[in-house]
Amino acid sequence: MPVEQYLRTAYDPDCEYIDGQVVERPVGEYTHSRLQGLLYAYFLRRRKRWNITPIIEQRVRVSPTTFLIPDICVLSGPEPRTKIVAEPPLIWIEILSSEDRPVRVNRKVRQVIQFGVSYVWVIDPDTWTVT
Repeated sequence: MPVEQYLRTAYDPDCEYIDGQVVERPVGEYTHSRLQGLLYAYFLRRRKRWNITPIIEQRVRVSPTTFLIPDICVLSGPEPRTKIVAEPPLIWIEILSSEDRPVRVNRKVRQVIQFGVSYVWVIDPDTWTVT
């Protein structure tokens, strides 16, 4: 599928796009959703003081042919002016779901680091352990 078609298509839940392939993401369960909401609220309350913009499940273009979706990303500075984030966020947060596989998560973390993200958090919502 061409990039333009992916960007014009709405998925529910949203899908990632990697080198021409639409890739489904595991859907979170209650503990995943709860932690996502708590983290978003934490950053949102501090947005003005820290000059940040937290966003939930935002498409991020990490390369010309790859669009990934973090559970939460925190941008440095004001809200973006574009529909798709194309600059590395300050923080990229992945909250694991029971369907996540280490190989997929590790591959995504490597791509995000190569893109230039300063901090990548991978959190297990059941144990609250952070990597």
